Amino acid sequence: MACNVSLFKTKTIKDKENKIHEELYNNIYLLTLMYQTSKEFDHVFKKDMFTKNNKAGFHQVIYYLLHILNPNVMKQKLPSWPPLDIRSENQFRNEVMKYSNELNSIYENANIPTVLTSHLISPGGYKFVKFMLKISQLVLYEHLKEAKQDVMLTMIKPTKSKIMNKRNISHLGIIHTKIHEECDQIKSEFNLVFASYKEKAESMKNQLQGFNKSLPALRNEVRDLKESNTDIDIDEIDLKLEGIKKKVNEVNDVRDNFVQAQKLLNSLLCKENLLEYKPGEYKIPQEISHLINPYANQLNLFNILESFILLMERKFFQIKPIDASEVTASKEKYESFNEELEKLLKKLHGICDHLTMFKATLNHVAIIKKNKSKSLDMVESVESLDSVLAVPLLDTPPRNRSILK
Repeated sequence: MACNVSLFKTKTIKDKENKIHEELYNNIYLLTLMYQTSKEFDHVFKKDMFTKNNKAGFHQVIYYLLHILNPNVMKQKLPSWPPLDIRSENQFRNEVMKYSNELNSIYENANIPTVLTSHLISPGGYKFVKFMLKISQLVLYEHLKEAKQDVMLTMIKPTKSKIMNKRNISHLGIIHTKIHEECDQIKSEFNLVFASYKEKAESMKNQLQGFNKSLPALRNEVRDLKESNTDIDIDEIDLKLEGIKKKVNEVNDVRDNFVQAQKLLNSLLCKENLLEYKPGEYKIPQEISHLINPYANQLNLFNILESFILLMERKFFQIKPIDASEVTASKEKYESFNEELEKLLKKLHGICDHLTMFKATLNHVAIIKKNKSKSLDMVESVESLDSVLAVPLLDTPPRNRSILK
């Protein structure tokens, strides 16, 4: 019986250690999706890499994690990187031990266990992998915190109060359940869209396979036509090419739909859908300004939609209901008003025509007066010549004077 209990405890400890190895690998793998790795890191990074002593893996992984955490501070704290000999390895190991022991005082949510030199001399086993797991959790948490998604990974500080531990675990359970439900809903919606597009893609795939199967026969037909020197029906070939182009365009449309679905999924997975807000160009209605909270020149999309829905509901209740009799009375009123306007327009057109005729008459009279004025000016100029001539015009015969007049 005692032997069975001992085996059970050993198995439990082994399972716990395997779980820690798996969590460490998953955390680092998630970080590799967002931060570039080196060739040396890719060479040593793998599952269960610290089940045994792995000095090269420790150097590459701890440098990668601390570089992501704060590259500037890391360069100051680890000046011996990269370790190329035994002396530099010892120095690098001491620098890592000193820096890791300082992390708890630098970061509020850090929970890094105190590491000893012996743990780093032989980097492997349960205590070492637990230390590396805490480092990876801190780095992942700080990344999510910078992306304003730290609620996804809440780190609990150890406390002796069972009530606080129970409350923290309960709070994390609620957050986990909520995130899990939202993810399930998004996943189900995406699966429906994906299934419909997948069905279309399968249909297009079958059509393409049919085209691929028919291509050899078409090539043989073209070859036979070339060998027989017969006339090729260009129009028929153009029609077939148009059909193929049409199918290719349909395939491209399916691809574009997949891309749009991917963008939609990424947008839905984003917890905060924010819009750019420029206070100088866009004004928020006064009625709902207290409901919208602009910060960092960004507005929350769902908050805006809810606020405008509330505003529309208020405006709807402020509008006075209108019955059919009021509509009819308004219609008759505006119809009579339109009739009066038409009568006034006709009068104005008549006045305009009369003024046009009067203007023409005035122009005619002005021309006549202008001609008469010119004739009088000519007579006055001729009479004025009498005072300048050497022989006065009075001595001229009467016939000539009458002519001048």
